Amino acid sequence: MSGVSTTAGMSESLSYDVMGNIATMNRDGVVGTYNYSTVNRLDNISGGGLATGLYGYDINGNATTDGRTGVSLDYNHLNLPVKAIKTGQVNLNYVYDATGNKLRKLNGMNGTVRHYIDGIEYQNNTLEIIHTDEGTARNNAGTFTYEYNLSDHHGNVRYSF
Repeated sequence: MSGVSTTAGMSESLSYDVMGNIATMNRDGVVGTYNYSTVNRLDNISGGGLATGLYGYDINGNATTDGRTGVSLDYNHLNLPVKAIKTGQVNLNYVYDATGNKLRKLNGMNGTVRHYIDGIEYQNNTLEIIHTDEGTARNNAGTFTYEYNLSDHHGNVRYSF
């Protein structure tokens, strides 16, 4: 699979192994090789000037260490992320209800709290976004702007306006 941008002067080409994992990525002539363990889990990426950190996983297959960004992740009993931490850069904590619906996100770096209640999102107790079947309504300094989604027959959003 490959793609070329004539206006930005960029190109990218990917190759895959028999299990459907990315084997190599050639971006603008720089090649990176993706290395996997025996259970199709990405261990690291070598070459190509790409991030070469190690990836770690828990017994359920959840990524506990992101080798590209260095973020450490913790999960709850439903395999949902409850913490994302990178010292001095990222400190996020998530709270869910018993069925796995996200209720709150706390950003420990700046103290902001985002609440999620039945398709409505609050940032520090200010209504920010209302999700509807047709799209979203966003609060812009007290005035709501509406974004409508055009979806395909599978429900995937193809265009927002």
